[in-house]
Amino acid sequence: MSEELDWRTLRILCVDEDKGYGRLLDRVLRSLGVRDIMLASNIEEARAQFDEKGFDFVLISRSPDSELGTKLTEMLRNKADTPAPNVPIIWMVDDGKLEVITTAISSGADHVLVKPISLGDVESTLKNLAATPTLKTDVQNYIGPCRRRLPSRVYGPFSGQDRRHSEPQAAAG
Repeated sequence: MSEELDWRTLRILCVDEDKGYGRLLDRVLRSLGVRDIMLASNIEEARAQFDEKGFDFVLISRSPDSELGTKLTEMLRNKADTPAPNVPIIWMVDDGKLEVITTAISSGADHVLVKPISLGDVESTLKNLAATPTLKTDVQNYIGPCRRRLPSRVYGPFSGQDRRHSEPQAAAG
Protein backbone atom coordinates (compact mmCIF):
# COMPACT_ATOMS: atom_id res chain seq x y z
CA MET A 1 0.00 0.00 0.00
CA SER A 2 1.15 3.51 -0.65
CA GLU A 3 2.05 6.15 1.92
CA GLU A 4 -1.27 7.92 1.32
CA LEU A 5 -3.95 5.42 2.20
CA ASP A 6 -6.87 5.31 -0.24
CA TRP A 7 -9.73 4.36 2.05
CA ARG A 8 -12.11 3.81 -0.88
CA THR A 9 -10.10 0.88 -2.26
CA LEU A 10 -9.48 -0.98 1.00
CA ARG A 11 -11.08 -4.39 1.54
CA ILE A 12 -11.59 -5.10 5.24
CA LEU A 13 -12.96 -8.18 6.94
CA CYS A 14 -14.48 -7.61 10.41
CA VAL A 15 -15.00 -10.71 12.50
CA ASP A 16 -17.03 -10.65 15.70
CA GLU A 17 -19.46 -13.07 17.30
CA ASP A 18 -21.48 -10.03 18.44
CA LYS A 19 -23.20 -8.78 15.29
CA GLY A 20 -23.98 -5.46 17.00
CA TYR A 21 -20.28 -4.70 17.48
CA GLY A 22 -19.63 -5.78 13.90
CA ARG A 23 -22.18 -3.23 12.69
CA LEU A 24 -20.49 -0.58 14.83
CA LEU A 25 -17.13 -1.39 13.20
CA ASP A 26 -18.81 -1.18 9.82
CA ARG A 27 -20.02 2.37 10.62
CA VAL A 28 -16.60 3.41 11.93
CA LEU A 29 -14.85 2.16 8.79
CA ARG A 30 -17.45 3.71 6.47
CA SER A 31 -16.95 7.07 8.22
CA LEU A 32 -13.29 6.81 7.17
CA GLY A 33 -14.35 6.23 3.58
CA VAL A 34 -13.91 2.45 3.39
CA ARG A 35 -16.47 1.03 1.00
CA ASP A 36 -15.66 -2.69 0.87
CA ILE A 37 -16.36 -4.15 4.32
CA MET A 38 -17.46 -7.70 4.99
CA LEU A 39 -18.77 -8.89 8.34
CA ALA A 40 -18.44 -12.42 9.70
CA SER A 41 -19.58 -13.84 13.02
CA ASN A 42 -17.67 -17.14 13.04
CA ILE A 43 -14.58 -18.83 11.63
CA GLU A 44 -16.42 -20.58 8.81
CA GLU A 45 -17.99 -17.34 7.51
CA ALA A 46 -14.69 -15.50 7.83
CA ARG A 47 -12.72 -18.17 6.00
CA ALA A 48 -15.29 -18.45 3.20
CA GLN A 49 -15.27 -14.69 2.66
CA PHE A 50 -11.48 -14.56 2.86
CA ASP A 51 -11.07 -17.34 0.30
CA GLU A 52 -13.60 -15.73 -2.04
CA LYS A 53 -12.49 -12.12 -1.84
CA GLY A 54 -9.15 -11.60 -0.11
CA PHE A 55 -8.70 -8.60 2.16
CA ASP A 56 -6.23 -5.82 2.93
CA PHE A 57 -6.93 -6.00 6.68
CA VAL A 58 -8.65 -8.36 9.09
CA LEU A 59 -10.16 -6.90 12.26
CA ILE A 60 -11.05 -9.46 14.92
CA SER A 61 -13.03 -8.50 17.99
CA ARG A 62 -12.20 -10.97 20.70
CA SER A 63 -14.12 -11.44 23.92
CA PRO A 64 -12.22 -12.90 26.89
CA ASP A 65 -13.87 -16.33 26.81
CA SER A 66 -13.85 -16.80 23.02
CA GLU A 67 -11.44 -18.86 20.97
CA LEU A 68 -12.57 -17.20 17.73
CA GLY A 69 -9.67 -14.77 17.50
CA THR A 70 -7.01 -17.32 18.34
CA LYS A 71 -8.27 -20.00 15.98
CA LEU A 72 -8.91 -17.65 13.05
CA THR A 73 -5.55 -15.90 13.43
CA GLU A 74 -3.69 -19.19 13.65
CA MET A 75 -5.52 -20.44 10.56
CA LEU A 76 -4.60 -17.31 8.59
CA ARG A 77 -0.96 -17.61 9.74
CA ASN A 78 -0.64 -21.32 8.93
CA LYS A 79 1.43 -21.55 5.74
CA ALA A 80 -0.45 -24.59 4.49
CA ASP A 81 -3.90 -23.02 4.97
CA THR A 82 -3.62 -19.30 4.32
CA PRO A 83 -4.38 -17.59 1.04
CA ALA A 84 -2.68 -14.37 2.24
CA PRO A 85 0.00 -14.86 4.90
CA ASN A 86 0.97 -11.18 5.05
CA VAL A 87 -2.48 -9.70 5.65
CA PRO A 88 -2.38 -7.43 8.70
CA ILE A 89 -4.52 -8.82 11.52
CA ILE A 90 -5.72 -6.45 14.22
CA TRP A 91 -7.26 -7.75 17.43
CA MET A 92 -9.71 -5.63 19.40
CA VAL A 93 -9.89 -6.98 22.94
CA ASP A 94 -12.00 -6.29 26.00
CA ASP A 95 -9.08 -6.82 28.34
CA GLY A 96 -5.54 -5.45 27.98
CA LYS A 97 -3.98 -7.92 30.42
CA LEU A 98 -0.57 -9.36 29.57
CA GLU A 99 -1.98 -12.85 28.96
CA VAL A 100 -4.46 -11.51 26.38
CA ILE A 101 -1.74 -9.56 24.56
CA THR A 102 0.55 -12.61 24.69
CA THR A 103 -2.22 -14.75 23.19
CA ALA A 104 -2.61 -12.24 20.35
CA ILE A 105 1.14 -12.24 19.66
CA SER A 106 1.41 -16.03 19.87
CA SER A 107 -1.46 -16.42 17.42
CA GLY A 108 0.06 -14.00 14.92
CA ALA A 109 -1.78 -10.69 15.37
CA ASP A 110 -0.01 -7.63 13.99
CA HIS A 111 -1.60 -5.18 16.41
CA VAL A 112 -3.90 -5.10 19.43
CA LEU A 113 -6.42 -2.40 20.34
CA VAL A 114 -8.01 -2.43 23.78
CA LYS A 115 -11.73 -1.58 23.87
CA PRO A 116 -13.30 0.87 23.99
CA ILE A 117 -11.69 1.95 20.74
CA SER A 118 -12.12 5.25 18.99
CA LEU A 119 -12.29 6.27 15.37
CA GLY A 120 -8.80 7.74 15.81
CA ASP A 121 -7.46 4.41 17.14
CA VAL A 122 -8.75 2.55 14.10
CA GLU A 123 -7.60 5.21 11.66
CA SER A 124 -4.06 5.51 13.03
CA THR A 125 -3.65 1.73 13.33
CA LEU A 126 -4.68 1.14 9.71
CA LYS A 127 -2.45 3.99 8.50
CA ASN A 128 0.50 2.75 10.55
CA LEU A 129 0.22 -0.84 9.38
CA ALA A 130 -0.20 0.27 5.76
CA ALA A 131 2.84 2.57 5.97
CA THR A 132 5.06 0.25 8.01
CA PRO A 133 3.93 -3.36 7.67
CA THR A 134 4.95 -5.71 10.46
CA LEU A 135 8.04 -7.71 9.58
CA LYS A 136 7.01 -11.30 9.02
CA THR A 137 8.92 -14.43 9.92
CA ASP A 138 8.60 -17.62 7.87
CA VAL A 139 9.32 -20.75 9.93
CA GLN A 140 8.05 -24.31 9.69
CA ASN A 141 4.26 -24.06 9.27
CA TYR A 142 3.90 -20.44 10.44
CA ILE A 143 4.24 -17.17 8.57
CA GLY A 144 3.48 -13.95 10.40
CA PRO A 145 4.79 -11.45 12.93
CA CYS A 146 7.63 -12.63 15.13
CA ARG A 147 6.10 -14.27 18.20
CA ARG A 148 8.91 -13.03 20.42
CA ARG A 149 7.91 -9.37 20.26
CA LEU A 150 7.43 -7.61 23.56
CA PRO A 151 3.78 -6.84 24.36
CA SER A 152 4.52 -3.10 24.69
CA ARG A 153 5.61 -3.07 21.05
CA VAL A 154 2.19 -4.35 20.01
CA TYR A 155 0.19 -1.36 21.17
CA GLY A 156 2.23 0.76 23.57
CA PRO A 157 4.54 3.21 21.82
CA PHE A 158 2.36 3.75 18.73
CA SER A 159 -1.12 3.71 20.22
CA GLY A 160 -3.11 6.64 18.87
CA GLN A 161 -0.19 8.02 16.82
CA ASP A 162 0.30 8.22 13.10
CA ARG A 163 3.86 6.91 12.85
CA ARG A 164 4.14 7.54 9.11
CA HIS A 165 5.53 11.02 9.72
CA SER A 166 7.07 10.86 13.17
CA GLU A 167 9.73 8.95 15.01
CA PRO A 168 8.51 6.42 17.56
CA GLN A 169 8.80 7.42 21.17
CA ALA A 170 10.71 5.21 23.54
CA ALA A 171 8.49 2.88 25.51
CA ALA A 172 8.16 3.76 29.16
CA GLY A 173 10.21 1.37 31.15
